[in-house]
Amino acid sequence: MHFLEKRPVGAFSTSFFVFACVLYCSDKNVRSIAVIGAFLVFAAVIITGRSLVVRGVRVAVTALSAGLLTASLFSVMTVDIWLAQIEDSSFEDARITGVVQSVVSKTSYSGYYIVKPLGDSSLPGDVKLYLTCDSGEFAVGDKICFTADIMPIERPKDYKYSLYSDGVLLFCDVTEDVRLVGRSYDIETRFSMMRDSVSSRLTSEMSEECGGFAKALLLGDRSGLPANVKRDFRCLGISHILALSGTHLTVIFALVRKLIPNRGKLRFLRFLILFGGVLFYMALTGLPASVVRSGIMFIIAATADLINRKADSFTSLSVAVLVICILNPFAPFDVGLQLSYAAVVGLVISDGIQKMLRVGNGSALSRISSKIISAFTVPAFLLPLLWLRFGEISLVSPLANLLLVPLLVPILPVLVILLMFSFITPLFSAFSAVSEIFISAVLMIVEACAKLSDFILPMRGTASFVAMMLFGIAVVLAIMTHGRMRKISGCVSIMLLSAVIFVSQLSQICDQRKMNVYYASSGNDDAIALASDGCTVLVDIGMYQTAIMKAADNGLSMRIDALVLTHLHRNHRRTVNMLYEGYYLKSIWLPVPYNEESEKVFEEISEDAESIGVTVYSYVPGEMISFGNCRMTAPVIEWIGGSSHPAIKFSAECDGGEVSYGSAGASWDVSSDNCVRIVGVHGHEANGALSDDEYLYTVIPSACAENFDSIPVSSVISDLTEICFGDSPTVRDVRK
Repeated sequence: MHFLEKRPVGAFSTSFFVFACVLYCSDKNVRSIAVIGAFLVFAAVIITGRSLVVRGVRVAVTALSAGLLTASLFSVMTVDIWLAQIEDSSFEDARITGVVQSVVSKTSYSGYYIVKPLGDSSLPGDVKLYLTCDSGEFAVGDKICFTADIMPIERPKDYKYSLYSDGVLLFCDVTEDVRLVGRSYDIETRFSMMRDSVSSRLTSEMSEECGGFAKALLLGDRSGLPANVKRDFRCLGISHILALSGTHLTVIFALVRKLIPNRGKLRFLRFLILFGGVLFYMALTGLPASVVRSGIMFIIAATADLINRKADSFTSLSVAVLVICILNPFAPFDVGLQLSYAAVVGLVISDGIQKMLRVGNGSALSRISSKIISAFTVPAFLLPLLWLRFGEISLVSPLANLLLVPLLVPILPVLVILLMFSFITPLFSAFSAVSEIFISAVLMIVEACAKLSDFILPMRGTASFVAMMLFGIAVVLAIMTHGRMRKISGCVSIMLLSAVIFVSQLSQICDQRKMNVYYASSGNDDAIALASDGCTVLVDIGMYQTAIMKAADNGLSMRIDALVLTHLHRNHRRTVNMLYEGYYLKSIWLPVPYNEESEKVFEEISEDAESIGVTVYSYVPGEMISFGNCRMTAPVIEWIGGSSHPAIKFSAECDGGEVSYGSAGASWDVSSDNCVRIVGVHGHEANGALSDDEYLYTVIPSACAENFDSIPVSSVISDLTEICFGDSPTVRDVRK
């Protein structure tokens, strides 16, 4: 009898993890970890007792499981203690010596690093630090010394908990230059250096795009993955392909099984090689939660094979996640683990459906049917997470999975063999060339599917409800037992319910796309999304990314026709890249630079945008920008005062309604059903008139172009020029 009929508790426990992730994503409740731990231990007691343990030692298993439950609950208490300490952690001018464990990113003016402190520390737990510094360039393994203010991570909660899942708990604001004091050669650093070495070789042997994809697929290093590829994978709903998972270890498993027979003394040797290979790959990839999950599952499978037992997939999955939760209570917040877990659940359920329908063996038609079932089942289990994490659904996802998975079958073995022979240059070059052929085909398919961006729908507001509905599907599929008609009728009922919900959501999206105004604010950041007749424009009034990403998420479209920056700041380079990674950004509009420094920033932002295929236009404040049924006056800087962060004022008319943003204080005024007046302030409050040396840092009339470093605020003109967003933007004087 199949596991779906014999192991309903195991199936339910697996689905329950998805449910717990949904709890976190919707309610942001860290205590959902306690529910995960308690439920999985309960499942482990029952299932392990059935599948791997004889009756005589069931009492010992129960005692062990009770101990695991205690450890799990203790780890949850540790989470609460850590959170309390983190929120209270604030050290000024702390002197820290640490080792660079990873390089988040480097720019021409700053670097972002993950640092592990060395020696005695008053910091809570085994923490890592998120370090931003403007001096020097450092590599993995560098031992550095610096003085910094230590503070809690002030980031959106999703991103903050993502850092927590990697052990990064605190943020460093460097107060003195960072100094290089040596190198670290501990085992963790050596594996990091080995990973960097393989990454560098992959990049040197392949083209930029293919090398970046190979690094991401083999080692989980996405630093070299082009922004457009990241965006396409995310928007198409196939991010799980880039998540390190059991597929890589399956290749190692298969190679060892082929090379070493399963008989006599060789049997134990095979187990040791499998065990060592799994541990080595886990360490090489930096122990991400998704790889640890698959590694534990393979170790359980290898152990079961050694003692002539058959490992149950749901049992192994439950135990793996239980161990991960105990070792790192923040692990469930890692989106890689969530996607990996959900994908495995989908694959196991898919296998059960195929056996029920008797497909997958024999004729070519049967094997094709098997692939189609997998292509639809896996995305079904990923949808709750994709909706709640990224806020959209891709109707192209099943097609992309169906086309890409057959190509990944030859790529992964070649990449694993390439990793094994990375020290032999001729073999490494040969396998790199073979890999590049298949990777190029994968990237071509992804690019072709991404052109169907109209079929990528943002789902806002009711995502939690839809996710719960899909969770219900998972539970029903897992616990259904006997009777073919009951299975068919249950599936049909759920499909009809899904169709009703989807159609209602689709009609709502179509209505909102016609006209939508959304205002986002976060601290000193403000942003506005304007949507009209299917066009979406974002106006970024701040210099950080929190507000603009909120506005983008609520723009109800994966396509952003234009990003309008109200002033020039280097942080806007990060804004452009973040938007491009998540959305189909078409163009960016920048104010004309006002002096040599702002001209440098203008050029940097322009180069970044053009390098990723985003068209750059410049505007003069006071121009009228129109798109769809919306017209907005290009942002005007009212004053600067003593700050480089100016006050901004602009207004817009959308379908007869007026939207304005100025310096009258933050307030909302809903003046009609289709009109929202937004009034806000950004920058510092004006303190009297500007002095003679305080000037508006933007070129206004062409008559002042020769002396554009010294244009006083009083020189602002009200010339109206219309700029139309579209495939061929035009500029014309509306007064004619």
